[in-house]
Amino acid sequence: MLARLFDYDNPVIRFLGKLADIWILHILWLVCCVPIVTIGASTTAAFYAAMKMESNQGYVAKNFFESFRTNFRQATRMWGILSVTGILILFDIYFWYVIQEKSSVVMLAFSIGLFAAYMIEFVYAFAGLARFENTTKNLMKNGFLMAMLHFPQTFAILIVLGVAGYLTTTIFLATFILITFGCGFVIYLISVQLNRVFADYMPKEE
Repeated sequence: MLARLFDYDNPVIRFLGKLADIWILHILWLVCCVPIVTIGASTTAAFYAAMKMESNQGYVAKNFFESFRTNFRQATRMWGILSVTGILILFDIYFWYVIQEKSSVVMLAFSIGLFAAYMIEFVYAFAGLARFENTTKNLMKNGFLMAMLHFPQTFAILIVLGVAGYLTTTIFLATFILITFGCGFVIYLISVQLNRVFADYMPKEE
């Protein structure tokens, strides 16, 4: 009885193991993002580890640091480009929000839509770096194209990001959960969709 209870094939044990892996992923991503300049490398590594985790390949920490080390330079360059772009878009949103005029509503809505597109590009670019070898320019271009070609998965990713963003800006408990556990969960949910997208571009096994 006890042997079956603690058997790894037990659904409860598998579920708890998955939760533990997601929490480890969360901690690794959060800690490695602290220097700020390493956010790109940490995000790339987190997507790589989460996509491997979703398909039950290897160990979370090993996969994370393998990708972090391998993609550090290119991820950091990409982060430099995307961070500046993101700051400009956020400043634009803040500007139109503060004006509080009727004419600014359309521009505010446009800026928010632009930020949503930016977040999708952010996800696809770093996740693409985690799975493919290519130039930074091509990764960003291909990320946009894949997002458009796989709209159902892209929409699902937007929903995950939107719900997480809304909850953490309106509910204090949700913010606490995100800081202590939720980032890893969000990355994992997104990676489930990304595995479906990238499967069409991976070499077929004989």
